[in-house]
Amino acid sequence: MSLEEVKLDFEVVTPMFLGGASPNAEAELRPPSIKGMLRWWFRALGGSKEWEDKIFGAAGEKTGRSTFKITVGSPTSGTWEFDRKKYKKFDRRSNNCNSPGIGTNGIVYAGYSLTLGQNQRKAIASGSVFTLTVIKHPSLGRNEFEFILNLFWLMGHIGGIGTRWRRGFGSISLKKGQKILPISATTSEAWKEEFRSAWQTLKNELVKFTRNGAAGLWYLDKIYIWKNSFGSWEEALNDIAITMQIYRQCRNPDHDLVLGILRNPNRYRSGGSAPQRTTFGMPITFRFRKAGTKPVTFLPQFHERMASPLIFHIAKLGTTRYLPVLVKLRGPFLENSEQIQTRGIKLILKKPSTTLDGDGKATILIDFIEKAIKPKAMEVIL
Repeated sequence: MSLEEVKLDFEVVTPMFLGGASPNAEAELRPPSIKGMLRWWFRALGGSKEWEDKIFGAAGEKTGRSTFKITVGSPTSGTWEFDRKKYKKFDRRSNNCNSPGIGTNGIVYAGYSLTLGQNQRKAIASGSVFTLTVIKHPSLGRNEFEFILNLFWLMGHIGGIGTRWRRGFGSISLKKGQKILPISATTSEAWKEEFRSAWQTLKNELVKFTRNGAAGLWYLDKIYIWKNSFGSWEEALNDIAITMQIYRQCRNPDHDLVLGILRNPNRYRSGGSAPQRTTFGMPITFRFRKAGTKPVTFLPQFHERMASPLIFHIAKLGTTRYLPVLVKLRGPFLENSEQIQTRGIKLILKKPSTTLDGDGKATILIDFIEKAIKPKAMEVIL
């Protein structure tokens, strides 16, 4: 029986950093990286464990291998290296914080860890194009295969691949596809309408695959797109990243709380809450150079990290414009019994209070979206 193949062309919108045994070697795009991200999106849509095993494969005799295969063509352009000096033009001093003059740079913030230590990470350059061939196994049903292609569509419009993809690096854009069509919009408003139309089709198909218990913990909740686009990916990524950076730096309650922990840790040994900012992801380190204190890092009690529920993506509008997209996930903040530990000073703290300013309503994520995102973005109703 002949195997059905579908070809999809993607453009690398922002530089794509790919790991491996030698992270500083040439970046190489491999099928497992792509299939892993596709599985991630399946879970983010609430896909069931039963269907995940059937489609993507799992250990055991009853499920076995994946029901589709991916081959990857080599990207068309060369490599790219993160050069801190090149993006010095995005340095700015914030004047609306409790610490006036504090430095911010969205590109450096989004690319944190890419140049730490001896890292000289090489990326697939922006503008590179690669072709995926998706090969259907005969055992996979027609509806299931079309759903997989729609997952590629979703990933090709609000997703990415590689290190720091949640912070906007490795964003990809579907350029051409058999059976699925890329968004052709050249304005933010048109992009929103095209996305919503295609989303309704995907949403209707999703019902079948979400029965009998979800496989994941975090689910797609909201999408916000900027009202204005930019002339380069650097400008677009800098804008969305610096929006979060400034909001996080200007959290006065966190500043005072952490400084209090550093100056008098014994006061918190019998209890106390972690800073609100941990909700954005951990580990997170606070430094107060002027106070003469050591850095302190907050991280989950039983895990090394907690991924952020907020994802940056840079979408392509036409051939010359770039659109920041914020994806919000919903899910539990750590496991029920898990608390937050500190490194530098050994403490176990409670999860941060879920409210701001004592109003009993607004979580820090809602506050961030209301105050920092909505003034410059519009929601894509899902």
